[in-house]
Amino acid sequence: MKKRQFTPPGRLSANHPMMVEPSKSFTGHLKPPKVTSLLQQQAVANMTRANTWAKKVTADNRLTMMYTMLAGDQRSIYHLALSDYFKAPCIGGVQTGGYKGRVGDTLIISATDNVFVDRVCVQIFTADSVFVEEGCAYQEIPDSHAWIYTATEDVINASAFHLQVCAFDLPGNRSNIWMDVVNLST
Repeated sequence: MKKRQFTPPGRLSANHPMMVEPSKSFTGHLKPPKVTSLLQQQAVANMTRANTWAKKVTADNRLTMMYTMLAGDQRSIYHLALSDYFKAPCIGGVQTGGYKGRVGDTLIISATDNVFVDRVCVQIFTADSVFVEEGCAYQEIPDSHAWIYTATEDVINASAFHLQVCAFDLPGNRSNIWMDVVNLST
């Protein structure tokens, strides 16, 4: 008994060449070229970076432990890392009442994220936009939303100052807030 030979679609037999040109569909019409807009290309690139971050989280033991505690039983670590990549931290506000322009004065910053705020940085400028100091705030109570910045320089003869606060999450997303603070009483 002779075996039947498989005949690929578009051919009369296995030994004959294709009847239809590869660039045309079987109906003989040209296939439309694939068109992607700039927004589609950016979305694909962004998703690729998010997937890279999620893979990094699952490969790193320290990050895996952090995300496991936050994910709980309802979500996978991978999906939590993806959502973290797409959401930047939020700076809820800055309490400037404890800052009078002297060394040791404090600013209290409220910063949140859907997963974890990694760090909060502060820059202080005079009213004339002259740089005074910068540094990182700390959390007095771990896992709270309150970050405390302690001044290390005096603001001399200042009745006002400018403040920039930046909050970062683990994937590197950043949120900024600029504030003009006036009527600084000593």
